Amino acid sequence: MQKSVFRVTVLGTLVVLLVLAPASVRAECAPTGQQSQPEGPNVEAAFIQKFVCNGVEYWIYQYLNRPGARLVRPPDWRGIRNYNTAGEAETAMNQISSNTGSGNADSCTCPPGYTPIMVMGVCSCGPPPAR
Repeated sequence: MQKSVFRVTVLGTLVVLLVLAPASVRAECAPTGQQSQPEGPNVEAAFIQKFVCNGVEYWIYQYLNRPGARLVRPPDWRGIRNYNTAGEAETAMNQISSNTGSGNADSCTCPPGYTPIMVMGVCSCGPPPAR
């Protein structure tokens, strides 16, 4: 009986925290589509997954002829960054989208020692200072 009460209490607390957390803290990413991109001149074959996170569109390119994935925020096709897997790109997308909104680098979440940087509403973590 005590274990089930504990589980319900913990679960209830987590639900309340998620509901009460401001939108800038929790990523709200939803898939909006997918497409295949055939190989062509200056274009790599890729499977593209499309998402919208807090009103911002992101695409994840999973390359078909080589390892790796790229996270882009259309119409900036250069990409935010390359990743080893689409899963890593999706994790980064959720991290980035949970850090956007205030337009202030103070709202960016970075590992200890890294410098928060915000450019065009997107957070990045600069390298720690050289010693």
